[in-house]
Amino acid sequence: MPEQSFATLGQYLRREREMRGVGLPEITAGTKVKLAFLEDIEAGRHDRLPPTIYARGFLRSYARFIGLDESEVLQRYKEAAAQAAAEEAAQTTEPRQRREEGPEATTGSGLIDQLLRPADDSKMKDRRQDLIIGGIFGVREGRNRVRRNSMVIGSILGAAAAVLLGIYLLVQLLATPKETVVAYRENLARNLAPEPPKPAHTGERRLSAEAPELDTLPSQKMATTPMVVPPPEPLPVPKPIPPLLPSPRPPPAPDPVADLVPAVHHELVLEATEKSWLQVEVDDGATKEFLLTAGDRIELRAERGFELTVGNAGGVIVTVDGKQRPPLGDHGVVVRNLRLP
Repeated sequence: MPEQSFATLGQYLRREREMRGVGLPEITAGTKVKLAFLEDIEAGRHDRLPPTIYARGFLRSYARFIGLDESEVLQRYKEAAAQAAAEEAAQTTEPRQRREEGPEATTGSGLIDQLLRPADDSKMKDRRQDLIIGGIFGVREGRNRVRRNSMVIGSILGAAAAVLLGIYLLVQLLATPKETVVAYRENLARNLAPEPPKPAHTGERRLSAEAPELDTLPSQKMATTPMVVPPPEPLPVPKPIPPLLPSPRPPPAPDPVADLVPAVHHELVLEATEKSWLQVEVDDGATKEFLLTAGDRIELRAERGFELTVGNAGGVIVTVDGKQRPPLGDHGVVVRNLRLP
């Protein structure tokens, strides 16, 4: 199994740790590496660890904490990874060789498998290419043929419809009586003929010079007497209305939500340009862990400050209170317990 090579490395690390009397919780507190990752390293379960760059960082922190040579531990890890890859490749190729050398090659299913399997024979490749190209051109030729047939059929149907319409009109014309045709022509000529001009009026219109006498109205015959109109009474003057004073505005009510929200003094923005893991401790409280990829962005707020640990110093851009910090280090370098701001 590929895990056996990593299990040997894990046994070596566990033996060295126990000889020094160091527990896994102490390594977790000192290196900020999760306890589950340390247990997987010692048990040889490297398939549960993050990618290789992070696993190497974990091993380097582990070796440095218990006093081992980091380069020697990383060399053992490199040899174990190479051995595991070789074992996995051997396990993958062995079943394939058994299938190729097994008795199924002489049976009907084996022959069909060999025919369908990509072969090195140039004739078989040329034959497949000819079949594919012939199928493509056959489909295209069939579409062109159907299009040409459709155009021919449409032309024939249009000509047949025009001939039938002409025969129908001719039959209708021949079946109409001669008297009806003559009367229709006369009515048409009468309707199209212009109307004769109307004669102009030459006689002058005479108006009566004598106007009828109008009777005198009865009201004109009556004697008019002057009417006495009494003077109008003076209107009472309204009393002036005193102006209304504006009512005092009530004092604004206190905002309970604003009293509950604590004041934020510092803001931390983390932008990842490469894959990296992070640990951030806010105001000496709980520690938050993140696994970022290129393009990810994290915004955190605190009253007093932050404590930052970065697994890939060259792959993270740090901005504190709107000011971008210089690079934390090179790519792949682990930076621990960085106090901000």
